[in-house]
Amino acid sequence: MTARAYDIRRGLLEDVDGILALEQSIPRAPHWNRDHYLAIFARAPGTPHIRRCLFVAVHGEQILGFAVASISRFGEPGLGEPGLTDLTQIEGELESVAVTPEMLRRGVGRRLTEATLLWCRERGVEVIELEVRAGNLAALALYRSVGFCEAGRRPGYYALPREDALTMRIDLHQERPTLPLAHRPGDSGPK
Repeated sequence: MTARAYDIRRGLLEDVDGILALEQSIPRAPHWNRDHYLAIFARAPGTPHIRRCLFVAVHGEQILGFAVASISRFGEPGLGEPGLTDLTQIEGELESVAVTPEMLRRGVGRRLTEATLLWCRERGVEVIELEVRAGNLAALALYRSVGFCEAGRRPGYYALPREDALTMRIDLHQERPTLPLAHRPGDSGPK
């Protein structure tokens, strides 16, 4: 399959079974339960300040990868969607990026990451953070390539196997030529 034989789009409720199957096939992926994914599509009671997005890479009906991000708002109450501009602080987190082994190093993870960064930026997020296994060199290379920098280490954070987490962050308002947060001509971009 060529690098452009897939599309990036917003995830749908119907994608959850495929996402669960994919993440279970990837040992280093976070293994969330079905309800965790379903909650992405509904605002949980008592958490009106949190918004989440899910993007998928698809080839026909096959899910090749997915990414989940969230934004949390703090400060003045209100529902300033989509910009959330009535708040004093907006934080973003890249929660998960997972790609089928056969599509690794073909740009799928990068395009999924860029889609989530764009979604966050469009909602007024300035800084996005993430946690990644210290030994996941492919993920570290991906995150560094789009502009994330190391911010800290959490010893023994992950279990099975036990491993440190590196925390990383990116400032979305710094100009970075390697981070195309706008759609390119001829690119379908995030849908």
